[in-house]
Amino acid sequence: MNYPQMFNDLSNKLRNSGIYDNDSESVVYALLYSFSEALGRILDELNLVYREMFVQTARTDGLSEYMNLVSVIFPDDSIAGKRKSIITALSFNNENGADMIRSNFSDLYNIDADVSEGSGSVIVTVNQNLTSEQENLIREHMSSMMPVTTTLDFRT
Repeated sequence: MNYPQMFNDLSNKLRNSGIYDNDSESVVYALLYSFSEALGRILDELNLVYREMFVQTARTDGLSEYMNLVSVIFPDDSIAGKRKSIITALSFNNENGADMIRSNFSDLYNIDADVSEGSGSVIVTVNQNLTSEQENLIREHMSSMMPVTTTLDFRT
């Protein structure tokens, strides 16, 4: 926050009213200056809290709090990677999350899969015979698509 600008705005409003003497040596000037700085710092803190409340804008403490909330392990340590991991975990915790992943498996690979949530991870069980090449392709795709820890269980 620009404290001097806030001070100047408040000072000009008082000066224009003609009620207060707010030259640089007056008590009103000192009070106005200290109030404008305190208000500016409070606004800075409120803006920080507001930013950290939302996954899409959080950068530090907010991401850590969300990480603890959803027990996410971050494969990508960047802010964007952390946000993606949290959003994925939150959507999986949503009632439709498992259905969404199951549908993705069906659409992408033309296979049926059972999807469940483990402790901070997603467990995908494929009950179909696949080649090791197909399994590796699915593992690679899932590690990039699902930023939470994903366990793939291929059963024959």
